[in-house]
Amino acid sequence: MGTPGQVLSLVMSDPYFDWLHAISRTIVKFDEMSETSDSNEEQAAALITQAKNLILTKDADSDFSVKYKNSLQKNPAAVLAHAEVLKALRDD
Repeated sequence: MGTPGQVLSLVMSDPYFDWLHAISRTIVKFDEMSETSDSNEEQAAALITQAKNLILTKDADSDFSVKYKNSLQKNPAAVLAHAEVLKALRDD
């Protein structure tokens, strides 16, 4: 498969992986928010809602939703990771 850098380059540039960019952008937003003191609870809540909507496939016809659901059906590890993400995003 190659070095980690080669794998990252493949994921970032190969059209096969385009559907993953939606989740990557969301992760980057979480990282950016955690590194700044300018963020507030309202912004955090909006980002959490955005992440939930994405992984709960609210837009069932989007390329991300179709491929995400397919991944969950084919990969038990993906289902476990999905559950962990939902747990981390839940409102307490």
